[in-house]
Amino acid sequence: MPPKPLVFIPGVPGSVILEPATGLELFPSALTLLSATLRDHLVAKLSGPEDPDAEDGVVAGGPVDSLLGLKSSFIDFSGSLKLADTLYALLQDLGYADAPAGDRFRAVGWDWRRPVDQTRALDALEKAITDLNTATGERVVVLCHSTGGLVTRGLLERDPGIAGKIDLVVAVAVPWVGTLQTLPFLAGNESFGPLTAGQTQKVLAHSWAAFDLLPPDPRTTDMTDAGGNPLDFFTTGQGQASPLVARAWMSGPLTQTMNRRADRSADRLGERARSLGPGLDVVTFAGWGAETRTGCTMDAQGKLTFLASDEGDGTVPGRSADWLSGNGVTSFLVPVGHYPDSQITREHSALWMNPPVSDLLGTLLAGRPRQPYVYAAVDGGDAGNKVSQVRVRLVAQDVGGQALPEARAVAFPNSPDEIRSSFNGEARLLMPIPRASIVQELGGGLLRFELEIHWREGGADKSSRQVLLVHKL
Repeated sequence: MPPKPLVFIPGVPGSVILEPATGLELFPSALTLLSATLRDHLVAKLSGPEDPDAEDGVVAGGPVDSLLGLKSSFIDFSGSLKLADTLYALLQDLGYADAPAGDRFRAVGWDWRRPVDQTRALDALEKAITDLNTATGERVVVLCHSTGGLVTRGLLERDPGIAGKIDLVVAVAVPWVGTLQTLPFLAGNESFGPLTAGQTQKVLAHSWAAFDLLPPDPRTTDMTDAGGNPLDFFTTGQGQASPLVARAWMSGPLTQTMNRRADRSADRLGERARSLGPGLDVVTFAGWGAETRTGCTMDAQGKLTFLASDEGDGTVPGRSADWLSGNGVTSFLVPVGHYPDSQITREHSALWMNPPVSDLLGTLLAGRPRQPYVYAAVDGGDAGNKVSQVRVRLVAQDVGGQALPEARAVAFPNSPDEIRSSFNGEARLLMPIPRASIVQELGGGLLRFELEIHWREGGADKSSRQVLLVHKL
């Protein structure tokens, strides 16, 4: 049985940016970025036009699929550049033999210098969905990463009828109610790659999508989590606010430019619904375990103080990624850390490289047998550091994303005693394991231990055994 027809749309800045007249790849070409003679031209062209719909000789190519061996952080100003080649490799394993080409797959690039609801981006996504639906005679799955989810939402709001051609939306780390990743660059406090803070600010201050990523106004959007608690992504002395509205952080010659973009984002995207539309099935993935900017306070003088926690995937707060609710919405947590596979030497910053996401994609796209959504990962920082307690992040959810009943964990390090802990009705558990108790050598500078997750299902005790690895120090 072939996999379901699939459309993929990446986030910011996950699409190639080209200048056809000169043949230059403006982004993410390492040559262009490193060339001092091209630097000014690069900055000028990567700065979006004042009219978001105006032609400026720059177009979007497809999703970024490689960087010639460079680390993505070299040029990744939003933290959303997850190379598509890693996704294509996964999709090929699921039966999309020709990804990113093929008759059951479409990849949509978009100009991230422009707004997420810009006509050209929405038209490109609509065409990909319609073409694939017509070619296969089947409803398609839309796989959106990060800001690509906001483009998808823009299309569904513009044309609700397109939902009839969509079988499922799979949203990986989508900031439904914003992220703070672009704010320090917009404020001129940080730089990316070889650009100075001023050059970085110029590029981002002209990028309409950079403002679309910021948290919206809590007076028009419900900025609370599932328990009714305020998200507090951005606060002032008056309480929860939005950097699109409370703008004392803006200063300098780019203030007028930034005000225009903030005005548009606040007007067009300021009121956000917790649903993508009636009758539409949505599966969301929210990361947990990587240090993420999850809060920012602004004082009366406009000074920004950022707060970080492990409640995210490194780019998007988990509470923004799983903010959608209602009928048809199923949310899954993804522990970000070390899993016992070939990528043990680093964290899986691209969520689809984590086994929970890749396994469930196999079910959603290729019809693989459904396995319990129970996973464990060693905290990325603890796996290779001298800490007395190694933190293990566990999730135990049913097919509807709800916490598995009576879930508990039993760890078997190499000490005489087992270590037990209960989920206490929650879908996740942070379980400390004494590092001194992990002594079984696996080879290659690794130590291993085992852990079981138990739960009740159909009146019977079910369990899943996990093998976990840490670095030998």
